[in-house]
Amino acid sequence: MFRQSFVVLILCGIGGILAGTVLGNMTESLRDVPGLIVLIPAIIGMKGNIFTTMGSRLGSAVHMGLITPEKIFNKEMAENVKGTMILAVLMSFITGVFASLSSYLLSLTGVVPSPNFLAIMIISIVATFITSIVLIAFTVCIVYVAFKKGLDPDNITGPTLATLGDFIALLGIFAISGAAIYVLDAVGVGL
Repeated sequence: MFRQSFVVLILCGIGGILAGTVLGNMTESLRDVPGLIVLIPAIIGMKGNIFTTMGSRLGSAVHMGLITPEKIFNKEMAENVKGTMILAVLMSFITGVFASLSSYLLSLTGVVPSPNFLAIMIISIVATFITSIVLIAFTVCIVYVAFKKGLDPDNITGPTLATLGDFIALLGIFAISGAAIYVLDAVGVGL
């Protein structure tokens, strides 16, 4: 287990540093979209929980023989992908609502500006949808490669998906927040 996980954990540490670098470069977006700072930890936590769970389910399906390298895209995989996508989008909606609400309550204290509910919801749902597609592909690839290399997918998928989820979620939020600012300004619903 140590031999299989050690290199992955080193790479995850490097990935965590890269995710922190992305967050460090988001200062303009954080300033332009009040409430985004509340949304980021929630989305990152959600991504890690949903996709590491999917990776564990796929690892269990591999161990039970329900998914094999020859039949990786079968009914079991389709159900896992569909369920994960539905869960991610539903949770992004709920996360967006709670991030907007808590940001609004904070704005009542005068410490932070009032959030734009539409911007928070767009960023939450669109960023989650796009990054979920990318993370589903990574999850399937990680489980497939680990199984083909004779490694236990359970030793590889958890830390890898947690780190990739952080990094990809931050990139997605960063990109979508920039696009949301541009689109909302263009249609006259400025922040």
